[in-house]
Amino acid sequence: MGEVSMKGKKKELQDALKSLESCCPKDVSDSIQKTLSSELRKALLNLERARSREQWLREESDALLEGMTIIISSENTRKAFNTVLEVLKRLLSLDDAFVLREQGNGCLSAVASTSSLFENLVWQPGAMFRHVLAGNSVNVRDISISTDWQEQLPEIRRNVSSALHTPFKTITGRAMLVCTSSRVGFFNKSRIQLLERFSPLAGQALYNLEINDLLRDEINERKQAEESLEAALTDLRNAQEELIIANEALTHEIQERRKAEDALREAYDDLELRVEQRTTELRDSNILLSREINERRRAEEEKGKMFAQLLQSQKMESIGQLAGGVSHDFNNLLTTIIGYSELALKMLPQSDPVREYITYIDSAGEKAAALTRQLLAFSRKQMLEMKIVNLNSIVDNLGKMLTRMIGEDIVLGMHTREKVANIIADPTQIEQILMNMAVNSKDAMPHGGHLSIRTADVIISAEKDVKHLGMSPGAYVMLSVQDTGEGMTKEVQKEIFEPFFTTKVRGKGTGLGLATVYGIVKQHNGFIYVDSEPGQGTLFSIYFPATEEQVPEHELALPKPKTFRRGTETVLVVDDDASIRSLVADTLTPLGYTCLNAANSKEALQHAQTYKETIDLLLTDIVMPEMNGPALAALFKKQYPESKVIFMSGYLSGVDITSIITRGGAFLRKPLTPTTLLNKLGEVLGSREKMTGKKGVVH
Repeated sequence: MGEVSMKGKKKELQDALKSLESCCPKDVSDSIQKTLSSELRKALLNLERARSREQWLREESDALLEGMTIIISSENTRKAFNTVLEVLKRLLSLDDAFVLREQGNGCLSAVASTSSLFENLVWQPGAMFRHVLAGNSVNVRDISISTDWQEQLPEIRRNVSSALHTPFKTITGRAMLVCTSSRVGFFNKSRIQLLERFSPLAGQALYNLEINDLLRDEINERKQAEESLEAALTDLRNAQEELIIANEALTHEIQERRKAEDALREAYDDLELRVEQRTTELRDSNILLSREINERRRAEEEKGKMFAQLLQSQKMESIGQLAGGVSHDFNNLLTTIIGYSELALKMLPQSDPVREYITYIDSAGEKAAALTRQLLAFSRKQMLEMKIVNLNSIVDNLGKMLTRMIGEDIVLGMHTREKVANIIADPTQIEQILMNMAVNSKDAMPHGGHLSIRTADVIISAEKDVKHLGMSPGAYVMLSVQDTGEGMTKEVQKEIFEPFFTTKVRGKGTGLGLATVYGIVKQHNGFIYVDSEPGQGTLFSIYFPATEEQVPEHELALPKPKTFRRGTETVLVVDDDASIRSLVADTLTPLGYTCLNAANSKEALQHAQTYKETIDLLLTDIVMPEMNGPALAALFKKQYPESKVIFMSGYLSGVDITSIITRGGAFLRKPLTPTTLLNKLGEVLGSREKMTGKKGVVH
C-alpha cells in the first residue's frame, strides 16, 4: 500500500516537471526556469531516498517477524536457533554469525552458528571479550588490531576482517552474538542499530534452547527413575513369589534367624550402653586429667618463676658479697687517699703548683668512693642511717644541685607544694636516687627537654590497679621522675635495673645508675615502676611506705657545723688498718685532742684498762676480726658509761646500724675525710657538753 502511494507521488512530480517545461512562456527568464526545475529534482531525489528507507525498514520488519515466527512455531529449538542466525545473516549481508556462551570454567563456547568454521569454537576471553560480557557492545573494525581475535586459528583470521559483538543474558549465565564480515569497517551505525534490535531475538532463541535442554534432561532423569522403580517392583514381586513357595524348613530358619537377630540386637544395645557409660567415665577422667595437667603446668610455671627469682637473688647475693668484701678494704684505701688529699690541700698555700695534682687525686678518690657506694647499693649491702624524713625537704634542698647537674638545656620542674607524709629513710640514699635519676634523664635528652620531679601521698588498696601488683595495701609517699626524652622499648625496660646494663656508648656510663636506684628502693622496702614508649619520654614512679611519726625537733633545728671544734678530749681510735688510725691522729692531734691507737679490740680494751685518765670517745671500726665494734663498745661502756661512741664502716654484713644508733652510738661512713670526721665529732661531743658542762674550743 505504501509502495503504490510512493510510486504515484513520484509520477505526479515527473508529470508536473514536464508540464512546467512545456508550458513555460518564452518571456520567463531562464534563471527562474532553472530554479523551479532544480527544486523539483531535489524533491524527486528525497522521494527516492524515502522509498529506499521504507524498503529497508520493511525488510527489517519482515526479518524480525520471520525470526519470531521461527522461534514460536519450530519444535526443534537448536535448528530454530541456527535459522534465526541465517535470517540475520541475510538481512545484514553478513558473512557469518554465531553465539558464544560463558561456561563454568570461564571459557566461551559456540552454541549456534551459520558456519561450520565456528561450530566447535572454544574461546579464552581476553580484555575485549570480558568487556562485552560485562554488558557493552564492541565493534572491531579491523581484527588485526584485536588481541582477542589474533589468538584464534589462522583459518578463522583469514575469513574475518571485522566483527560486531553484542551481549545478552541467558538462564545459565552470560552470552554474546558475534557477526563477522570479510570487509574491514563493514559495520556502520545503521547495521549496529539493527543488530541491537535483533539481539533480543537471539537471546530468546538461546533461552528456548536452554529451556529445551533442561526439559530434556529432566525427562531423561524421570525416565531413568521410572525404569529403576519398575525394576525394583519386579524384584519385589519375584521375592514375594519365592517366599510363597518356600517350604516350612525355610520358614523355620527365617524365624530362628529373626530370633538370632533379636538376640544380637539386644547384645548390641547392651554393648552400646556399656560403651556410652565407659565413654562418660573416660570423658570425666579426661576432664580431671586435663585439670591436673593444667594445675601441674601452672605449678611448673610458678616453680620456674620462683627458680628465676632464686637465681636472681643468688646472683645479687654473690655480687653483694663480692662488693662487700671488696668495699671493706677499698673504703679503707679510699679513706687514706681522700683524707690525706684533703689534709694536704689545707696545708699547702694556694699558689703551690702541687695543689692541682692533689686535687686530681682527691677527685678520683671521690669518684671511686661513689662507685663503691653504688656497688653496695644495687647489691643491697649499703649501710643505711634510717631516720624520719620528709621527701619534700630532701627534694627542695637538692634542687639547686640538680639544676647545675642537668645543664641549661633542660628545664627542671619541682612539684612539692602539697604536704606529704613522712617516711623512714636514709636521706643520703634518697639524694643518691634523685641524682642518679636526674643523670639518667639528662642522658635521655641530649637536645634538651623537661624534667619533672613530683611528690604525692598515695593509698594502695587491695583492689588497686594491677600496675601495683606486689605492693602491700597501705599508705605510701610517691616520688616520680618524668622526662621528655627518647623513651625506651619494652625489651629495654626489662633490663634497665640489671647491674652493668646500659644503652649508652662505651665509656659514657657504668650501667650501675638505675641498678643502684633499684637496690636503694628495695632496701627501703619500696617499689619502683617504669612507664615508657619510644619517642614518648619516661616516667619512673617510686613508692616508699609512709609513717605517722614526726621528725624530731632537734633534728630540724640542728645545723651542720661550719667550723671545727678544738678540744682536749682523749679519743681511742680502733681500726685494723694502720693508715686509718694515722689519718685520724693527724687530723685530731693538731686541734688539741689526744689519740690512743689500737689495731683490734684486744688492744683497745688494754688501753681502756691501763690509761690513767678518762677516755672521752671511742672511735671504732665495726667489722674487725675476733671481736667486732659493737661488742667492743658494750665492754667499753661498762668502764666509761658517760663516754661517747662513734662507729666507722664502709660495709655492714649482719649488723643493724639503726639499732646501734638507737642504743646511743653514732655512725661515720667510710671513706671518711677530715671534714666528715670533725663534723661528726662536733655533733657527738657537742651533745656531751650539754650533759656534762665541759666545753671545748671552737676554731
